Amino acid sequence: MRAGEKDGRIHQEPKDLFGISFHDLIEQMRSAAPMELAKEFGIILGEVRRLKKQMDRR
Repeated sequence: MRAGEKDGRIHQEPKDLFGISFHDLIEQMRSAAPMELAKEFGIILGEVRRLKKQMDRR
């Protein structure tokens, strides 16, 4: 059975979503200031605070 192009895309792991690498975001959230994160990833400061709050719950 031949694997099609769609099969290859399904089995690849998405490395980022909307141009943001979430693995990098998680690593940097531990050490960087919220304003730096907002500028670097192109998101608003409120989103950075919300993400940090959600990460602390886990």
